[in-house]
Amino acid sequence: MLHWTRKLGAVLLAAFLSCAILTPCQARISASGVAIGGVALGTTPWQVKKIYGEPTDLRRVYSKADGGYIT
Repeated sequence: MLHWTRKLGAVLLAAFLSCAILTPCQARISASGVAIGGVALGTTPWQVKKIYGEPTDLRRVYSKADGGYIT
């Protein structure tokens, strides 16, 4: 009888772990809740200068995704 219950326990554990692993996890963060070092999406260059001071280097990179330049 003990051998049968161990097999059943192993099958149930495997089924539980399969469901736990395959269940997708989702989380949403609003754009206003995302910030790194005080710089959030939509922060203006003036605001960044106010936080960190004048930049020591400045680059403009073309973004294919946005179709514009990122400074």
